[in-house]
Amino acid sequence: MPLPALPEEREWFKQLIAKTPEFISVLGIKPAPYEVKGGLEDIPAGFDLMKDGKVSAQRLVYKV
Repeated sequence: MPLPALPEEREWFKQLIAKTPEFISVLGIKPAPYEVKGGLEDIPAGFDLMKDGKVSAQRLVYKV
């Protein structure tokens, strides 16, 4: 069941998006580093990398 859109939330989000460049430049906010892996079939190998401690301070991204 979809939730109804709330105009005040849409306005808040528009303001947030407009301020994002400022947050990045002034506050130095940076996205987490990431590594692009293969497709969904490679996800179990990614879990193994995490369990073995071979993934630190980055996100593993998989193509869908």
